[in-house]
Amino acid sequence: MNPTRKRYFLTLMLLSLFTVCAWPTTISKELRIYPYQDPQELMDKAEEYLTKNITDSALMCYTAVIGQFPDKIPDEYRSTVITALNGIGLIHYLNGHNSEAYSNFAQSIDLDERADSPGYINIAGLLHYYGDEEKSIEYLKKGFDAAVNKGNQYYLCLSFINLVNSAFTTGDTSHLKDLTSRFRASLKDKDTPESRYALQLAYAIESAEAGNYQMAVEHLKKVPSVLDGFFLRDRAIFDTNANIARMFQKANMADSAMHYMKKAEIFASSQRQSDMIIEITKELSSLCALNGDSAGWRKYRYRWLELQDSLFDIKGMREVHNLEMSYEAQRFGKKIEHLTIEKNFRMKLIILSVIGIVILTVMLIIVLRYNKKLVDKNHNLFQKNLDILALKKSGSDSHPLPDETIQESTIPADQEEDKNTYILSESDMDSLWNRIKTVMEDESAFCDQDFSMQKLAELVNSNTKYISQTINHKTGQKFTSYLSEKRIDVACQRFIDNETYGHVTLEAIIADVGYKSRSSFIKAFKRYTGLTPSEYRKIALEKATEASRKSPLA
Repeated sequence: MNPTRKRYFLTLMLLSLFTVCAWPTTISKELRIYPYQDPQELMDKAEEYLTKNITDSALMCYTAVIGQFPDKIPDEYRSTVITALNGIGLIHYLNGHNSEAYSNFAQSIDLDERADSPGYINIAGLLHYYGDEEKSIEYLKKGFDAAVNKGNQYYLCLSFINLVNSAFTTGDTSHLKDLTSRFRASLKDKDTPESRYALQLAYAIESAEAGNYQMAVEHLKKVPSVLDGFFLRDRAIFDTNANIARMFQKANMADSAMHYMKKAEIFASSQRQSDMIIEITKELSSLCALNGDSAGWRKYRYRWLELQDSLFDIKGMREVHNLEMSYEAQRFGKKIEHLTIEKNFRMKLIILSVIGIVILTVMLIIVLRYNKKLVDKNHNLFQKNLDILALKKSGSDSHPLPDETIQESTIPADQEEDKNTYILSESDMDSLWNRIKTVMEDESAFCDQDFSMQKLAELVNSNTKYISQTINHKTGQKFTSYLSEKRIDVACQRFIDNETYGHVTLEAIIADVGYKSRSSFIKAFKRYTGLTPSEYRKIALEKATEASRKSPLA
């Protein structure tokens, strides 16, 4: 074992011993700071800390509330614990710990046992943050339906507001007419900040449904004047400017639409809300594309990629900054339940730590040996993929793939059908294939997330049946496989071009080449290359570093 690994294992053993020895003292200190108190007093302290933005102390108070009921929660404290769970989830969400946030929101829903639980709206917001609009809307609809049935006016308004803004964002407004009708019929209290805001949205929707987009804009312009007391006023103003822009776009008033989109961009920047800035930058990119402004599309598209990177960087910094706070809070909750086993725990943990280190050492040796074989195999696969890319660049229409990469056949079962079933003649098919190849040489076309066989048919002045037959005949692939291969080729080029794309995150590249789902991209990438994106990118970086060392200019 080399000196570096020896130092690593020695440090691990010392840290284990230090943790065991320091643990009981830390417990006692924490209990002196947060003794058992009345849960409502702890909740009041938590809210006080939150108003002062002291999130670590607020988190400790909420955790202490839940820790007082390890076995069964009395009915009189059930709503208090539900509020504490949502408070913990909100703090984790603000700190970028989204898995912990989701877990606490979900626990609050299970404990609440009602469909209009605040946990549903919180989870919907979290899913919207990750771009999973389908599930977000599903949660919001659950809350809306329950609020209608139970007459819960507060959650009726909040779920309606979120559903409307989500529909405007996605462009799917087909269900808004029925939603608005149910909302108007169920609304009783029209004099709260939430209801006033929701009503202006309802008026705007009704005007838009009637084709009177100018009147819809006038209703939306009144939103800022009714937001006094609304807890997410900044977000509401941002959404309103974006919604006004969308109404102008529907009315074919491109200049006005761009004006309000940029107004939303300025407002988001002034509030320093990264999620708003990224959302509006993406919308500006789409708006420029719709208006035929290719320069604007490229400008905002590149800004969107950069801003996504910036957001991930901010999340990373926040994660490091709050790691200790999160760890202490989780440990505090567990220690309350285990104070009675302090006496014998230290020696057991030392023994387990020594055994664990021995096991880890043996496993590390095995893993290192296996990893060497895996690295060699991955490098061979990477080189074969480079050869394939070079072959494709040379103009070959063939689609060779490394033997090791194919886990399932990419040739459809219907390939062997009789050629006489093709409707197109060979010459017509050759002509159509040339037009298809011309379109598929344009990355901005087939890397668009909304690109489809129908879109390709429109671009080559044909229909989807001929497109499918031609691609199948020329490549032995279905359209989806052919499109995936083209996009994966672009992704590979991005990974190889370390100078331009080395600082861009995987998520940004996935979106840039047209994939909406990280999991589907990774699955397709693995199928076509035999490597995961992370493995491919790592090897590309190693190759680039090695080449720079060997270069005479280095």
